[in-house]
Amino acid sequence: MDRAPRRRFLFTTWEGGGHVQPIIDVAAGLISRGHDCLVVSDACNKLEADAAGVPFRPWRAAPSRTDRSPETDPLRDWEAESPLAIIQGLCDGVIARPARGYAVDVAEILRDFDADVIVSQELLFGVMLAAEAAGKLLALFAANIWSLPTLEGAPPFGAGLSPPSTDEERAMYAMVAAHTRAAFQYGLADLNAARADSGLPPLNDLFDQLNAASRILLGASHAFDYALDPVPEPFTYVGPYLSDPVWTEPFELPSTFDSARRLVLVSFSSMYQGQEPVLRQVIAALAELPVNAVVTLGPVLDPADFPASSNVAVVRSAPHSQLLGRACLFITHC
Repeated sequence: MDRAPRRRFLFTTWEGGGHVQPIIDVAAGLISRGHDCLVVSDACNKLEADAAGVPFRPWRAAPSRTDRSPETDPLRDWEAESPLAIIQGLCDGVIARPARGYAVDVAEILRDFDADVIVSQELLFGVMLAAEAAGKLLALFAANIWSLPTLEGAPPFGAGLSPPSTDEERAMYAMVAAHTRAAFQYGLADLNAARADSGLPPLNDLFDQLNAASRILLGASHAFDYALDPVPEPFTYVGPYLSDPVWTEPFELPSTFDSARRLVLVSFSSMYQGQEPVLRQVIAALAELPVNAVVTLGPVLDPADFPASSNVAVVRSAPHSQLLGRACLFITHC
């Protein structure tokens, strides 16, 4: 069988937690098939790329975090007092205000890494406009279900709502999507300024920038989503890409655990999201139940700041690939 022609793939993402590792996994998979790949992200993601054997370059003109501390977070969404504030924070921190920096970096990278395809995390609109300006094939990779208000007929993201079954529900969902879409136009002026710098005409709607993508790849199982069946072009499900991050440490169940008890795994975001209060409540509740529990905090929080007990182990990390198969319950921030 003839091998597919060798291609160059440029992957772009940013330090936003759980979507980094899946992009690196995809790049590593393509490299194993004989393709050339380069991952561009925040400087603090170099460790993950190096561990996977994937060439890496940090952002230069665009924001580039050197660590995952709350102080360097561009969004600080745990401080937001309303959904509107969260949307404006996304526009200022990732989508629109830094778009020029992302576009400048991509244009520079393409001069010595002439990619055939650019694959980008779905919030980097500056990468999208750079791909458009360079005439490059572009795919968006969402390591999740689709979060932006552009998939007509889908329930509002994050609300836990099921697909609409009545005309009233369809009308309500459409109204929520329209209001959400309008809120994102807060970033349109910044995006159009970046487009002008790249020689592109202005857009009338921020989300028209998504039209530069030939494919939108959803890195989740369709069974996990409430979207339409089938989803319209250019969306397609590619399934989840799962692996333990490089900073995961070996772990053995403590000797204080009662082997007759069932195991509960607790893990919230690997990013800082002001999750300390709810984590402490979960830990306190589990300590009173006839279960064993492992709480993994991620690289940002310190286990010493959380109360452990004989049946609750609080650790920075542990291999979820091993623990999930043994757990009867997984508690997460979802």
